[in-house]
Amino acid sequence: MGTPTFGTLDPAALAGLEPFPLTLLSDGDRATADITLDGELWPGGAYSYAFEFAAGAEYRLYASAEGATGGDLAILVDRTTGDIVWGSTAALESFGFERSLAADLADDPLSFDQGGAYQLVLWEAPAEPGSEASPSPFHFEARVDPPLIIDDVPPVTDDAVYRFFDPVLQIERLTANVALRDQLLAERPDLRYDGAVFVGDDQPRDGWVPVFELLDQQTGRFYYTADPLERDALVAGSPALVDQGTVFHVPGTAGENTESVYRMENIDSGAWFFTSNVNERLYLLLQGDWADEGIAFNAWLPPPVLPEAQPSPADLDPAASDPVVTDAAAADPAAYDGATGDSPEVTAVGVAADAPPLIG
Repeated sequence: MGTPTFGTLDPAALAGLEPFPLTLLSDGDRATADITLDGELWPGGAYSYAFEFAAGAEYRLYASAEGATGGDLAILVDRTTGDIVWGSTAALESFGFERSLAADLADDPLSFDQGGAYQLVLWEAPAEPGSEASPSPFHFEARVDPPLIIDDVPPVTDDAVYRFFDPVLQIERLTANVALRDQLLAERPDLRYDGAVFVGDDQPRDGWVPVFELLDQQTGRFYYTADPLERDALVAGSPALVDQGTVFHVPGTAGENTESVYRMENIDSGAWFFTSNVNERLYLLLQGDWADEGIAFNAWLPPPVLPEAQPSPADLDPAASDPVVTDAAAADPAAYDGATGDSPEVTAVGVAADAPPLIG
């Protein structure tokens, strides 16, 4: 632990609090908070959040809303030892620290020699006897500063994301793992294999974000999100949902070489379906039992590989007059796909504009 402690709390005192699991990852922008929590606390009430901190990064925590106590009461506790490693200004004042010193200590960054599990506790002091009880707002921010850097990043690869679909249970599964794809092809003939539907990366890249997979153990459905807060809220809200971890990575922001991946939700079953194909999206909407939830994340569109420059006939033979054929479609008009403009050598990720939808 690279920071001092401000006391010790009996870990048993935390047993009555059910922490919400949160993941704190840097978005690379120091000007914005990486996690923001806002809410209200009644006198004598408390909220608790579970964090995993990584070694080698600096973390800054802030609690700033003015409540009945003059500021949020918040502490960060090592869940194993009970050591209090951070406190808000108001909390440190309640421990006996002078206000200016408490403010300085609350503003100090946190660093960790090794990763560990910590619990953030925000609470409101009990109301004074005879006073009228009312809730007080709380506001908490957490930042990774500087951004967490992943050393020894593997070489960049462009990986197809493959889709399997259970037409009976309306369950979709996505993977960039070729071994899992082959296993499902061999062992699950009941699943329809839709092939490569968009492109991501099975390794982290600078500026890219992970896509998490959640499994509902009761229904067998898979859910995917690139929003860690949504992942944590879904897991906290359903004991049947299990976080399967990261399945692939996608660009964190839209750009020239990205395409949108849309999320559709089945109104009857609650199942999710992801597609980057606008025709599939429209087809589902026309069925009447799917709701459009907008853009879920971005997929990668690799820059086109430009063909090598072909020498002109004059370069080859100044006397030559016959044109040099460089396009397979021109060489074989029957092989040309007029719907897409693609020659047979071009493999497109997705579906041609006039192809039948892959649902149903």
